[in-house]
Amino acid sequence: MKKASHNLFHRISPMLTKNKVKKAKLKQSIKKKLSNSVLKKYLPINFDIASTAPINHSVGNAMKDIISLYEKGLLGNSNSIHHIGSYTRDIINRSIQKIARICGCLDVCVTVIPSASIANIFALDNAIADAKKKLTSSMVYIHPLSHTSVHTRALFWEKMGVTVITSLEKDIPEKSLVWATVPYVASTTGEVLSVRDLFFSIKKKYSECVTHVDATQAVGIFPISLVGFNAESMTVGLEKCGGPQGASVYVTSTYKRAREGTQSTLLYVAAEKTLTESSKKLQTQATKLFEYKKTFAEKLKKHFPHALYVLENSIVLYENIREKHLKKTSPHILAVSFPGVSHTYLAVCLSERYGICVGTGSACLSKTNTQKEKNDYEIIRLSFTTSHSKKDIGRCIEALRMCVPLARKK
Repeated sequence: MKKASHNLFHRISPMLTKNKVKKAKLKQSIKKKLSNSVLKKYLPINFDIASTAPINHSVGNAMKDIISLYEKGLLGNSNSIHHIGSYTRDIINRSIQKIARICGCLDVCVTVIPSASIANIFALDNAIADAKKKLTSSMVYIHPLSHTSVHTRALFWEKMGVTVITSLEKDIPEKSLVWATVPYVASTTGEVLSVRDLFFSIKKKYSECVTHVDATQAVGIFPISLVGFNAESMTVGLEKCGGPQGASVYVTSTYKRAREGTQSTLLYVAAEKTLTESSKKLQTQATKLFEYKKTFAEKLKKHFPHALYVLENSIVLYENIREKHLKKTSPHILAVSFPGVSHTYLAVCLSERYGICVGTGSACLSKTNTQKEKNDYEIIRLSFTTSHSKKDIGRCIEALRMCVPLARKK
């Protein structure tokens, strides 16, 4: 019996070996085919990071831990008086303290709100409501490059008798201006605004004005500080810096919480982890991102010398672009306009044919006249992350060389 089984093994074993060899050869042939396939050649590359960045691994793990605690019934409503409510409340309070420390001011109120748009609207509504309580005339200043949500909400308040201005050149009565908002980084062009200096001049002239900064595009690139901005409230959208979508942090030193009901432990922990991770190695990240941006600009200069570099108050041909122009904008955003080219068609062409994803200006595009003039240039916005490489940039340039002629308006 042993001999028979021994012979059987020797007869089967070569067959097994042959099968292994066949499988190995099949795998090699599949790999070879994949390496030459269109899918392998055109794996998607996301250059629209300024719209929504990939979620940070540490943030995802922190959120999983909180969900696990909820599944086990160890977390509940933070307003409850029992020990589970107390434990939940402690987690939220610790997250709030860490967020306040990162935002550069401990004596503030921190609230996690569903989105940066809602946080900006909440800040505007609070300022106007406070002014109405004091029976003072309401006038608000909204920077032309501010988020669309603020401009849209301002249209509603204009119908209610509130004066909305987008320029501070005119003489305004001293106690009339009750609120002013400025983005730290313009979401469309990436231009960095001198928020501190602007707020200082506003406060000097209008001492009772509440200043608000939208620092959404600045997180992970620049240090953010309520005191540093000389502001009284600040909005930070988490999805722009590796956090979950549909969540933002609203920090204020003047008003109470946005809501006193049930608070999301998950979002508070995610917000704290997102801001903690994004505040690490700021200088190193900014330097690396600027190198990518500079490389991209040099290639555009070579292949598209008549493309336009659009800023708030100036437009520069890429053939004339210098490092000083690039330093006026955030290291992770590069705006380019190809005269006579449809930016929508170009973006679709890049995506469908070559797997390159870019932003068409911004969903945050302002509705002011200044922005309408800029919008005539049909801006393509490219935004970078440290996970990109120079090969990705080279591939994007080659794709642009193929798609720009196809997207020209007839």
